[in-house]
Formats: sequence, C-alpha cells, structure tokens
Amino acid sequence: MKKYQVDDLGVQARSDMWMLFRPGKDPRTGAEVVLGSLSLGGFMLIDPAAQTNFQVLPGRRIPNGGWWPVGQAPDGAIYQTGVFACKPPVPLLRWKGQGNHSEVAADLPGNSFFGLDISPDGVVYLPDSGQNVLYAFHPDTGQVENLGDFFRFGTHVRNVFCARDGWVYVFATDYKCSVVVALDPKTKEKKDLAELAGKSAAGLSLTGITKDAAGHVLVPQRRWGLDHWFELLGGKPTPIDPMKIRLARTETGYSPLAFSDGSYVLPPVDIGVDVSVVKADGARCAFKVARQESPLRIFSVYAGGGKIWGGTFIPLTLFAFDPATSQTEFFGNPTEVNGEIYTMAFSRDKLFLGSYPQAVLTRYQPGKGWKRDKSISANPAHLGRVKEEGLYLHRPYGVAQDAMGRIYFAALGGYGCEDSGVCRIDPATEEITRWIYPGTTFSVMTYLPGRDQLVMVELRKGEQKTIRLTFLDPHNGKIVDSRPVIYDEGAITSLLADGGDLIYGMHAHRAALFAYSLKAGKIVKTIPEMGLGDNCFNCLIFGPDGRIWGLTVKCVFAADRDLSGFEVVAEYPDQAGLHCYRFGLAQGPDGHVYFPNGPHLMRIRAV
Repeated sequence: MKKYQVDDLGVQARSDMWMLFRPGKDPRTGAEVVLGSLSLGGFMLIDPAAQTNFQVLPGRRIPNGGWWPVGQAPDGAIYQTGVFACKPPVPLLRWKGQGNHSEVAADLPGNSFFGLDISPDGVVYLPDSGQNVLYAFHPDTGQVENLGDFFRFGTHVRNVFCARDGWVYVFATDYKCSVVVALDPKTKEKKDLAELAGKSAAGLSLTGITKDAAGHVLVPQRRWGLDHWFELLGGKPTPIDPMKIRLARTETGYSPLAFSDGSYVLPPVDIGVDVSVVKADGARCAFKVARQESPLRIFSVYAGGGKIWGGTFIPLTLFAFDPATSQTEFFGNPTEVNGEIYTMAFSRDKLFLGSYPQAVLTRYQPGKGWKRDKSISANPAHLGRVKEEGLYLHRPYGVAQDAMGRIYFAALGGYGCEDSGVCRIDPATEEITRWIYPGTTFSVMTYLPGRDQLVMVELRKGEQKTIRLTFLDPHNGKIVDSRPVIYDEGAITSLLADGGDLIYGMHAHRAALFAYSLKAGKIVKTIPEMGLGDNCFNCLIFGPDGRIWGLTVKCVFAADRDLSGFEVVAEYPDQAGLHCYRFGLAQGPDGHVYFPNGPHLMRIRAV
C-alpha cells in the first residue's frame, strides 16, 4: 500500500476589505477622523486633515470570521466586533488610545454582529443577526445584557442606532419587508416605530434611517425633489434645524463622514487604498492609506488548465497555484460581489465561476491579460446571474460539466427567495440558458455521462427529513426523475459518479459514505458513522490510487469502491478552526491532491 505525505504550501493570498466607516475622533489627539473597519485587520483611524492613518490590530481573532461594525463611545473608547463565527462567543474589542492592539472588553454570546452603536451613557448595543437578539454591554460593570429577541418584527436584526436621548432603534427584516423597532431604554419595551410614531410618520421613509456625524438619528422625507430630515426623539419624528445636521451629500447619496470644517471624505472602496477628501469649497485631494494585509481564508479550490485555482473568503479574491513552478499568482476580485466563490469549472481554456451573493456568474480567460471593466473585451467578464428576475438566488453549491464541455451551475435561494435554479453555459459562445424551480432547494450535483443527465441533491419545501436525488435533462431542464434516498436530517455534501451504475455521496449529518445504484433506484451500500470529523463540500474524487478520496476537517480518507472498508490517507494540522464550510478536493496535473485549510493550501503526494 502506498504511503502519502501532506505538504503545507503556506498562505496563498493576503489582502483585506473595508467593511464599514464611521466618523469619530482620535482618542490620543482629539482630531476628527474616519473610523474604517477592516474585515481581518481590525480598524483604521484616517485623519483627512493630516493625511495620515493609524491601524489598530485586533486583540483576538475570530476563527473563520471577520470584523464588521465599529463605533466610538462618549469617553473616546472605540469598540469593534464581528461576524461569521463558527460558534459563540464573539469578542467585543475595545481600544482606548494606547498601543496598536485592541483588548477584549467582553465575550458576546452570539455569532454574527453586523452593527453596533453606543448610547450617550456609554452602553454598547449589539444586534446578533444569527439569534435575532439584541445585546447590551455595560462598560461600568463589564456585563452583557440580553434584551430579548425580535421575532415579532422579523427574522434577523441587522443594524442599530442610538439616539441622543438614549432611545434605541433596531433594523429588523425577514428579507421581504423591513421594520424599524424602537426600544425605550428605561422600560425595555419594543414597538414598531411606524405604529409608535403614528400620523407623525406620514410621508417619512422610516427604513431610510441614518445617523449623522453630530449624533442625530434621522429619517428622510422627500418633498418637491428635496430631502427634508426629521430627528427621532422619544420614538417620534421631530423637526430639526437643517444647520445642525452633519451629513454630506455625495454623488452616491448622503454620508455621515462630514467634518466640522465643511469637508467630507469619500472612503476607499473594494481593495483600493485611496482616500478622497472634498473640501468645503469643492476642491478635492487624495492620499494613500498604508495598511497591514492579512492572510485570507481559502474557501474553494479547483484544478484546471494546469493550475490549482483558489477563491478566498471576504474579501473574495482569486489566485492560481502552478504545480510546475510552485509559484502563486494573485488576481484580486474577478467578480461583481464581495462574498466568496463557491464553484468553478474549466472549459475551452476558460475558467467559469459561481459566486455568492446573488449567484453571480463570471468568466476568466488565463493568458489574455487582466482587464476588469464593463467593456466587451473585459477579462474577467461578468456573465450575469443564475436567476435574473425577481428575488435572486445566492449560493451556487452545484457545478458539473457534460461530455461536450458545457458548464452547469446549480444555486439555491435565501433572503426571502424560495426558488432554486440551474443554468447552462456554452463555453464557446458564453450563451446562458436558465431554468428556475420554485419552492425547493438544490445543492451539489454531478453529470452522468451514461445517461446524459444531471443529478443533484434536492430538499423540497414541506417535506420533512427527506433528502432526494433529482435527475434533470440537460437539454431542456426538465426533471426526469426524483427519488427520496435518505429520510433524515442534514444534507448530502458531495456527489461522485463512477460513469456506470453507481453514484457515491457523503451524508454529512451521519458522517456516512454511500453508494446509490441507478439500476436499483436506491442506496445499496453505506459506510455509516465514519467518525473522521465533519465533511467538507464537493470533496469526493477518485484519488491517485483509484479509490474514493474524501475530505473532512481532520483528514483525507480513502474508501474502496465497493465500500468494504476505508482508511485515513493523511491527517493534517488544522488551520481552519475545524470549519467544514469549504469547497473542493482537487487532483492537479502533477497527480497530487490539493485542498484548502484555512489560509493554507495543502498538497498530498505519494512517497
């Protein structure tokens, strides 16, 4: 039996991403600054007058997550927290102007905090989107208070605004409609702002709530082509002197990054580092921001065109590792979104990508030069979305390629969309054909060359504990057959067809590897409860030795094709916090096997 060795090829990509900007003051000098939150690198204090910046690094990291909101308390302390933690707690960080690292002020019992704001008495309010709960951190006692859930108003709380009088306004949504909830800090009572305000809210856009640089919580009213602002006080819209408002009207809307001298700041975008300052007289100047870049978690890998392609997670970037030279080429973001690349396929010397959010489709042709714009000669080129009308689909779990080289992506909904969709891309013409399937969830898929069919995992709305294999005609998108194969929780995370009668799959909930027979129309063999750790996605291949290889958070395993047994091919040092949400196990042109492990690319080779 061959022996295999795991090689850690190291960090493949470094960058960062601006998440949120707030006006503030440097607690060391009192100078007016922009607080810029970075996904991985903490936050930045940007001084537009001095044209300088200072980066405050996080005192603790969030495994597989990142930082998002930032805000400043009346005593000058700057707070930051984050999102996408595998599990609670998430640290609430605080910086008081000393050193270049924040400290942990508290551990929050949630996992995704997209917003925070601070009341005049210094209490930090934090909506946890994952649990739909609002928390309050009291700096005088160090305690975190649970202020209850918001399910009466929506399924997710996303943002929070603290008014000058201490009232708190929380943005709740179910992604079909949104509600602003008013909370009286004395009684802790929650009320729909529209109902509380009554007739005084007529004509106001309550969901257009914003906060200016002077601390006013404002709602707009559009009259005769002009915006009129009202301040929220005691849960009621109140007229405010326009001269007291500190909002800058920019080319893209209103910004709170307005300063006392009449200037305002256009912050850097995407992966750029230019800050533009617009003076009170309209004159502009720009300066560079120097920041420390961070290792990026690899979300997906794919082998094609002689390279190992990798996509990273927030920020979304693309890289290519060349096994022949052991060199990595970094490309930046090839897509029009800032989430992650789920799936990739290579055909006719072109790389096709399916990305989140909005199930965006992208084509990149290596060797043709990087030209990221909207022209007809753009490379990479935006090809559209899996679903173009109505609420978008989002996560393209499935990818397949037929005998003619055509590419298929399958995407599921979310954020109010209950559909799934499949699209077919002709790599020669880049023409896209789309099919939409209401009330269901499609995930991973593969192509069956013997039948000229697509097979995918389906969870239908209204069917409890039922996991299906659904077969589609790739010529017209019609469902040919659909069979329940597992009556249980969870999902099938990977499919692998042997080209004949069998389709192999991984059922993540039971850590089971199974074989489905096309002739029998059912699962005919299973290795249950493998006990090797959580399964990753799209991670079954026929390995270098011809056996079925798979990836878990702890190891790469190999199983006999008749599922008579399995063994661990190689364990690897965890760089991903045991996080299973990563895609791809790829055999490169050198015959070695590659997979993502946090920010590290790993390789397995025979020795």
